[in-house]
Amino acid sequence: MRIATQQRAAGFIHAGINPATRRGTIIVELLLVAPIFVVLLTAMIEFSMILTARQELLSASREGCRVAAHGAPNEEIRAAVACTLGDSRLREAEVRIKHFEENHVLPHAPRDRVQVVVHIPTTWVVPDFLGLIGISFAEDELACCTVMSMETLVPCRRAHDKEDEGRRDR
Repeated sequence: MRIATQQRAAGFIHAGINPATRRGTIIVELLLVAPIFVVLLTAMIEFSMILTARQELLSASREGCRVAAHGAPNEEIRAAVACTLGDSRLREAEVRIKHFEENHVLPHAPRDRVQVVVHIPTTWVVPDFLGLIGISFAEDELACCTVMSMETLVPCRRAHDKEDEGRRDR
């Protein structure tokens, strides 16, 4: 090990480079690269936290929509979403529930549908570390939406079915 160090030092001296000067160059290079490395590391951490929070919100919206598809009242849907989110900061997310009646234009939508949207401001979930360098999520909002068909059948009200019934009566 000592021989390799001595040979390396001898190589620097033979090339006209002082090993003490080389150490100073390494420190300068480190000072130039370290801030970029810290920003990239911080960005990776923040984006992973955002993706994790988004995945939890999506899971909660799916669970709420599944409960809503069985015809549960809005309080029960909100309770299912809150139970899925657990005791984390995401529990403060707002839940919007919307019921759609059968779409008369689409022939393959014979059932009513329900939509559950779970949303929360991004800064409530993730610290805004990147705001120091100009990339901020302070005005953004994490939102996840799920739409499902209701489990209960709706009477068929399409126009072409009524025409078929008229032909059968004749």
